[in-house]
Amino acid sequence: MKALTGIVAAAALFGFSGAAFAQETKPIGLSVRIGGFFPQTSDAKDEADVWFAAGLEYKLSDLNLGQTEGYTSHLSLSADWYESGDFRGLPVLVNYVGMKNQFFYSVGAGLSFAKWVGRNGTDEDSIFAYSVAIGYQFQQGQTPAFVEARYFGNEKSDLDGFVFSVGVRL
Repeated sequence: MKALTGIVAAAALFGFSGAAFAQETKPIGLSVRIGGFFPQTSDAKDEADVWFAAGLEYKLSDLNLGQTEGYTSHLSLSADWYESGDFRGLPVLVNYVGMKNQFFYSVGAGLSFAKWVGRNGTDEDSIFAYSVAIGYQFQQGQTPAFVEARYFGNEKSDLDGFVFSVGVRL
């Protein structure tokens, strides 16, 4: 009986979500991503080889630079988070994003609210940060999904590394 109740509940939930996706919605310009951060330095790797990473990116404005067929660009504001033990990166960046068909790239710069192990224990500070990313967006359904490879660089090299993530655009 429990299995039948679970199946009915799942079918009802799937039916309601299908009806919601069938409605026409205007995108709000928000991207949500999760993945794994791979630190580059041995001190950071001592915490863990792979750290959990998550991020949000909001499209600020379209840019009409060099009208090329199939190419679009925009400015965005992003906030990402990756952390393990005594190390944390929380970069907040302004990004230039270019897209050609389903492929995209991004370059950004800003501040990271960071934590790392220093000479006298744990240090925290706001430091310069940047990122470079490439990705592929799948054009399926109302909510496009994407995969992305991103490099984060920081004033403090213990927080440098690659993030491989998956996400959706809302």
